[in-house]
Amino acid sequence: MAGKNLFNLPIDARDYSESDWLVFGNSANPNTRQKLLALTIEEIVKNGPGGFNVKNVCDRIDAKYALINYYFTNKEMLIAEASALTYRKSVDNYKMVILAAPKDAEQRLRAFIKAEMDWFRKMGSWGLLVSYPIHSQEARDLIQVNYGKELKKYFEYYLSMIGTLILDLRKGSLSDFNFDLTNYPRATLLSHPGVVMDGISMVWAAHGLNVWIAGQQMGSANLTSPKFSHKKLISHHVEKMVTLARG
Repeated sequence: MAGKNLFNLPIDARDYSESDWLVFGNSANPNTRQKLLALTIEEIVKNGPGGFNVKNVCDRIDAKYALINYYFTNKEMLIAEASALTYRKSVDNYKMVILAAPKDAEQRLRAFIKAEMDWFRKMGSWGLLVSYPIHSQEARDLIQVNYGKELKKYFEYYLSMIGTLILDLRKGSLSDFNFDLTNYPRATLLSHPGVVMDGISMVWAAHGLNVWIAGQQMGSANLTSPKFSHKKLISHHVEKMVTLARG
């Protein structure tokens, strides 16, 4: 789906192809419930949480508005579940990127960093919402109650990928990354507290960069000096992250 431009997707989602549905959803042949989730994600990408209107989602597949309450209880639960789905898809994508990268520890790390930046560019407001679900207190509470334990495991899985990349870079090794959400090397990483702390520092550094990329922070968005172009600023920050990973 990397080549799919979301702004070229048809407005009437009844015309969506299998690949169209996979841009934001998790099924090529979704049922009505899955369609509502995928379109919710897409609508918030395009319009942000403030411009999100659940009726638009229903209209795009000619679904009755009552189906939101039937499937999700209310709009806030729909957003909460869409948030969880979005986060899961992002983490699963990073694993695929690592495995597809050249068999070199630093190249894998750089591919991982680039994949995060690409994801935030593609997902816009979701980049902020899945990390800091502040769009509404109700949705935030629903995420915590219904998906808190699961998303904690996904974050540990995500951190395990970063920690493994750091260990490979420092040891000159190349892990096979044959772990998943059920068996990520938590104990191994906890035996390297410096790696865990540096990994979390990298997460913070990446989130700051990627939230800026997603929203083009207002003050710096207007920088015009060639010395401080967005490309140079991003490249400088990425090099700092790689240096941190090297230790």
